Amino acid sequence: MSSFTDSSSESDDDIDEECLHFNKENSVWSSSKDNRVLKSPFLSLSPNALWGDIAIELDNTPGTIEYKIEQKRKKRILKEKKNILNVKLEKKIIPNVKLGKKTYYSIKDIVKERDKILIKNKPLFIKTKKKYWLLNKEEQEFLWDLLQYHPKRKEKEKKIKKFVYGYLPVRDFMGLLALQHNGNLDSFSQRKSMDKIKKILG
Repeated sequence: MSSFTDSSSESDDDIDEECLHFNKENSVWSSSKDNRVLKSPFLSLSPNALWGDIAIELDNTPGTIEYKIEQKRKKRILKEKKNILNVKLEKKIIPNVKLGKKTYYSIKDIVKERDKILIKNKPLFIKTKKKYWLLNKEEQEFLWDLLQYHPKRKEKEKKIKKFVYGYLPVRDFMGLLALQHNGNLDSFSQRKSMDKIKKILG
């Protein structure tokens, strides 16, 4: 080889290309004069060894560039297998639901996230002294996804425009409400959605 310095950007194709000029027929290494690799103290193969034997020897011999590349490849493959296994476990073994940009594995975590939205927006609503306070994009996505588990989802989706924090005098209720297309505020049963998710998560 032309160089024994390690490089993370060096590929197997680069190595093969460097070695081509050592062998006219590309199958047998003619002599030790043609091949600097065989002069390496790491290898013990004869100059007449087949290319496949030499490649295997290089890959399995500590101290060679090929060995380092092979170890990196093995680590990458192992990491990819672990990632695939984790995805399978997440999708097939552990029940979960996605609300907004997060994946939830327990109803407790969903309630905790809902409560965070309540706690954050209550003082903002009180301070504004308006009929309602509009939730931000992430909070909207969370509640829209939560609505997907409501038994009357389609009916409610037609009426709801946005989700807000506000006060509903008719029910003397302050909290998360649905702003309808007609401008009215109404409550929506989060409990029904939560009950369905609870059955999914187990």
